[in-house]
Amino acid sequence: MRPSRRRQSGFTLIEMLVTLVLVGFGLALAAQLLMETSQMMVDAAAEQTETALPLARARLRSDIQACQTAQVIPGPGGQVAELWLLGRPAGPLRYRKVGRDLVREAASADGTWDRQTPVLRNVLSWDVLPLPGGLVAIEIRLLRRTIRRSPLPTVPGTRGALEEERVETLVVSPRGGGLGSGW
Repeated sequence: MRPSRRRQSGFTLIEMLVTLVLVGFGLALAAQLLMETSQMMVDAAAEQTETALPLARARLRSDIQACQTAQVIPGPGGQVAELWLLGRPAGPLRYRKVGRDLVREAASADGTWDRQTPVLRNVLSWDVLPLPGGLVAIEIRLLRRTIRRSPLPTVPGTRGALEEERVETLVVSPRGGGLGSGW
């Protein structure tokens, strides 16, 4: 008589190890995707709190182009205190730095400045230079959130500075600033 061999049901140790390795790879991939997604959400939320630089530049350009003359009012130490935009159909405007904001103010009918609107935040300095031919050159130094150079998450200590200094320059002509009425 032959001894009967009973076959046991279940998984072998090799099968269990292969399964665990595959599950580990899947979890590592899911964790990586989750970290990248959370970093993208953090970046998107930070961008929402900052003023859109192209919109601020377009507003400044359209305001200068709508005026007849741009007058620079110097402040203490020779720095620009205010930029007045005169001869606009909607009334005079002025731009000035208040704290770390560059604000836009419109004059009311009685000549007082009101309707203060922040145009840019985190402005370090700004300079306005009148150029020949009625042109106006504006240079604004501001702090912006650092743009990540890699889509991969990094250890916070190795990421570098969270903010970087940017310099924006703009050269605009007021309407009729010596270059014709089409400007």
